[in-house]
Amino acid sequence: MSVTGLNAGDILLINNRTWYNIVGQKLLRKSTAVNTTHVALSLGDGIFIHADTSCGVDLIFFPDLINKSDGNWKVIRHPELNDDVEVKIKQAGVFHLNKSYNYGIILKENEKSLFCSQFVDLVYRTIGVNIFNREESKGLIHRNNVLPVDFERLLVDDKIWMDVTKVYLDKIRDNFMDFLKPHFQMEKSLIAISRNMRSDHSFALDLVHALSDSHNLLPDEYKNMELEIHLSEMIKDLNDNESDIFYDFWNIRSKRSKNSN
Repeated sequence: MSVTGLNAGDILLINNRTWYNIVGQKLLRKSTAVNTTHVALSLGDGIFIHADTSCGVDLIFFPDLINKSDGNWKVIRHPELNDDVEVKIKQAGVFHLNKSYNYGIILKENEKSLFCSQFVDLVYRTIGVNIFNREESKGLIHRNNVLPVDFERLLVDDKIWMDVTKVYLDKIRDNFMDFLKPHFQMEKSLIAISRNMRSDHSFALDLVHALSDSHNLLPDEYKNMELEIHLSEMIKDLNDNESDIFYDFWNIRSKRSKNSN
């Protein structure tokens, strides 16, 4: 758990009062009350990640996320998440960074592009927490796709979830968010560094594999046993060192990685 009380895994529910969003959700859920038009996932200490029409999946600082909400927001929390699970949430969320926004909200879901509630639900399912236990719809229209209003209902339908809005409000009123802004910038930089490290690792692994493959194609009389052993050791070292990079990214993973799907 974060010492600031702003935990990874917290879910921000925002009502930006976009009429078409509200009307669409009312029709799909046959509901008269929709008070959430957007959701975002906390990575801890005021750092959020969300899927938005303006940027796709991206990081955003909490005050910037609510600055146009006119106070129409709340934050919910699953109280049974421990430190290890929060680490997994951070990794699972950052994995999807820079994916495009999915406008097909009622079409069959895919992970190539994501809309806000689909993204948050996907991260939780990735770490083994199936929030809604939904069955996939069949046919062209998928009404069971998770919508922002579904997260809103968790406080009523699922007694596990807690409303921790006051925790965030207190941090805003105490101007504590001003102290967290540099931390947000630093974390963005660390993620960028991790991305570069992952890219360099991927390039090196693919290069060594290519050299090894080329060597294996040579006639036996031209093969160098010492070189073959050296290349094999390099591949092993690169695979063993892969876990040293904290974050993984959907679009730069080596196809020759031992952990590739």
